[in-house]
Amino acid sequence: MLRERRANRMNSPYRWVIVAAGGLLGCVAIGAMFSLPVFLRPMSQETGWSVTGISTTMTIGFLAMAVASMVWATIGPIYYRSRRFWSEASANESYFK
Repeated sequence: MLRERRANRMNSPYRWVIVAAGGLLGCVAIGAMFSLPVFLRPMSQETGWSVTGISTTMTIGFLAMAVASMVWATIGPIYYRSRRFWSEASANESYFK
């Protein structure tokens, strides 16, 4: 039964739409991060913040993304394996015998 559900899920017609939407959202997010030089002076003038303060905040954002990506690269596979184990274990009682 689990294999049938997995096969049905893998044959979903929307799977590539979801992949494309995720890629598009990733590009938009990175584009927003890298557009700072275009808006740096107007943001500084409009808010009254210093250019250094805005740039420092951007640097902290980039460092946070770097640390988060390294943490997720370490934790992600562990989480996936444990989640997969428990989903298969709940579908198949032979794990517990």
